[in-house]
Amino acid sequence: MEDKMDKGVKKAFTSQTKPRLASNFTYRAMERIRLETARKEARRERRSFVWMLVCAFVMLGSCLGILIGGYGIRMDDVTKTFHSTLTILSEGGYCLPTILCLPLLGVFNYWLRKKIRRLLE
Repeated sequence: MEDKMDKGVKKAFTSQTKPRLASNFTYRAMERIRLETARKEARRERRSFVWMLVCAFVMLGSCLGILIGGYGIRMDDVTKTFHSTLTILSEGGYCLPTILCLPLLGVFNYWLRKKIRRLLE
């Protein structure tokens, strides 16, 4: 009796069709996972950039508020000082290396981040 049950169970197991997966199933699954993580990372970077801008504007506004409210500095004095500083800078030209280096450093930073991201993938 047990032999018949064993044979029946074996026959039932062997007659069941196993689900077939596509030959590139793991590649497609990993590609979807990689795309999803890249999407999440891009979303996270955008949020970080927006929050950085928000924080910078809040800090700038609070500094101006403290200068104007706390120390009683008038905006006329600030604009006069700013204009006199601009004339000194245009005459001196010693800020030219800084003005040229900052955009170049930004481009280099962008290129380096892109290169590192490719290496990590």
